[in-house]
Amino acid sequence: MNTPATDIPPSAVPPKKGMGVGAMIATGCGVVVLIVILLCGIGGFAGYRWVTEKVATYEKEFVAKGMTAAPAAQALTITKPPTKPTYYKAQVVSFNLTEPVTVEIGVVAQVIEVVKGEFAENVYFRGQVVTLNPSAKFAKEVNVECQVVDDRGATIAGGLTGTYSAKK
Repeated sequence: MNTPATDIPPSAVPPKKGMGVGAMIATGCGVVVLIVILLCGIGGFAGYRWVTEKVATYEKEFVAKGMTAAPAAQALTITKPPTKPTYYKAQVVSFNLTEPVTVEIGVVAQVIEVVKGEFAENVYFRGQVVTLNPSAKFAKEVNVECQVVDDRGATIAGGLTGTYSAKK
């Protein structure tokens, strides 16, 4: 007599071989996410190295010009002019001066803004955005290396020199 298929004991059914479709998709997605995380980490590290090397290059340039470093900070608002050639390093640097600057200065920052000030010597700005307001007066050149120069009407007797991607 033949036994119907429903009467087969569970131990007689051969086990499934391999992963199911859902498990394969989940594994593939996990591998892709891991690769993306690794690429982001590598890209972040490479970006950090590039920025630190660029900042070190600018600092060497300023030291070669005889400038000394002011204390670094996250944000600096300069209200008193330096008495010797100085460079500033911060995320954001703002100049709001009532007395003239009679020495060369340099700045390495992401954002640089000259709200007010008179500068008798060359000025060197290295960063992403440089904003020069109408109350800023430069007797010599303003040398920049940045993405954007936002010149809102500053007086620059020696001209704007250097490299930038856009000027407003």
